Amino acid sequence: MLEAERPDYAEELAALRAAGKTVDAAMAHEPFDAAALRTALAEWSARWAAFNNAFTGTMVHAMQAVSPAGRAQIAAARQQGR
Repeated sequence: MLEAERPDYAEELAALRAAGKTVDAAMAHEPFDAAALRTALAEWSARWAAFNNAFTGTMVHAMQAVSPAGRAQIAAARQQGR
C-alpha cells in the first residue's frame, strides 16, 4: 500500500527530508547562527505538515488492510513513542 501510493506523497517526503538536512546543517554550522536554525526549523515544520497532509490518505488506506489486532499493536507502539 505504501509503495503503491508513494506518488501521492513522494514530493512532500523529499521536501521534508531536504528540510531536515538543512536543519542538521544549521545545527552544525560554525559559528552557530540561531536565526538560521530558527528559519530552518520553521521550514522543516511546514514541510512536516505538508507531508502529513499528503500521507494521511495512504495511512487510512493502509490501516483498512490491517487486522483489528494489528491496528491495536500499531496504536500501542505509537503510545510508547516508537
